[in-house]
Amino acid sequence: MRRSRAAAIVIAVAIAAIVNYFALQAIMAMPCDSAASCNQRNAGLLVVATSDVFASVMVVSELAKKR
Repeated sequence: MRRSRAAAIVIAVAIAAIVNYFALQAIMAMPCDSAASCNQRNAGLLVVATSDVFASVMVVSELAKKR
């Protein structure tokens, strides 16, 4: 049971990383020709980076638990 939960979390994080890759590609394609568009792009980058960090912490904490 414990091993399958850890495997499910690792798979979910891997899928999230793939989705975040494509999200980053879309965000970086946004034009940055005004302050508002640059702020919007930076906010999108912050959201993606935050979700990556959160997912990494979840995996590390799950795998570091004593069995």
